Amino acid sequence: MSPRFAERGTIPRSTTPRLVDVARHAGVSTQTVSRVVRGMENVAPETRHMVQSAVDELGYMPNLAARAMASRSTGAIQVVIPGTMMYGYSATFIAISQAISAAGYHVSVTMSENLRSSGRPGRRRVAPIDVDGLVVMGSSEADAALATEFAGDLPVVLVLSGAFALPQVSTVSVNQRAGVHQVMKHLTQQGLKDIVHIVGPRGWVDSTERLAGYLEACALAGIESRTVTSETWESASGYNIGKELARGLPQAVFAANDQLALGCMRAFHEAGISIPEQCAFVGFDNSDGCADFFPSLTSVSQEFTYLGVRAVEALRRMGADGQPRDELIVPVLHIRSSSSVHNDTVKTD
Repeated sequence: MSPRFAERGTIPRSTTPRLVDVARHAGVSTQTVSRVVRGMENVAPETRHMVQSAVDELGYMPNLAARAMASRSTGAIQVVIPGTMMYGYSATFIAISQAISAAGYHVSVTMSENLRSSGRPGRRRVAPIDVDGLVVMGSSEADAALATEFAGDLPVVLVLSGAFALPQVSTVSVNQRAGVHQVMKHLTQQGLKDIVHIVGPRGWVDSTERLAGYLEACALAGIESRTVTSETWESASGYNIGKELARGLPQAVFAANDQLALGCMRAFHEAGISIPEQCAFVGFDNSDGCADFFPSLTSVSQEFTYLGVRAVEALRRMGADGQPRDELIVPVLHIRSSSSVHNDTVKTD
């Protein structure tokens, strides 16, 4: 091997930090370092901080293969992501990844399509290495079925819109219908009755749950439902729908996500329609920038950071006792200028 190849290729073994080096640097035992890197809880906070600082400073990387042989645990969690990473899904993924890292685990990622098409048997379809648990970010009922397929082999948590009761699978979900009911109550309390719902594309649980919540709310309020279905989640689709709606102007538009709402609002603006005086608007997801648009967009926040923390906690608890649990998180409506017909109803957040 030439010196140049060695320099550009592998790091010389003598320069690779070992567990004993971390222990010496932090002034603790190797057993203490091992407990910290494995995410075990029986370590004092001050000691944990010293060890983590030494790990970061030395650039120590735990040997997953050795860990697995010694403890039957790799300290790795596999996150299965859907085929799209729009705002809601990307924010959820970031929150889950941060929660996994904060819990002392490593993050491994694959796409749901890859698991379905893989010819490898059983758990080996999940990742090249064995993992301690599986977090499935679902967008459809097919993802729920995928989570069920791996249940029993390892702890599995499904993060999906709406409520799903699945055998041997823990679920952490956002109560989409509750969020929609908040939207409809806000609009109807202002005397608005002609409320159009722009439904998200077919085949998505998010679309199905938000539509169901809208229809329930219309029935409770005694108003007629009026829907139009988008082919995509993108603002361009909302814009095209908006050009049609502007010809038969409703009192309010509730869109299945913020991008659809913003596209529709642009079409209304071009048609000279004043928002919210002539038509109120509400989106869903509370994506970045909603408060800074003009008018600022009322939207429903799904509290993605909390969702990620609860998903990882559910996985850890299931790994400890093997018992699946279901948690339904209620989203929060952020009322802004786009939906407040009367100035005294405006709330800023």
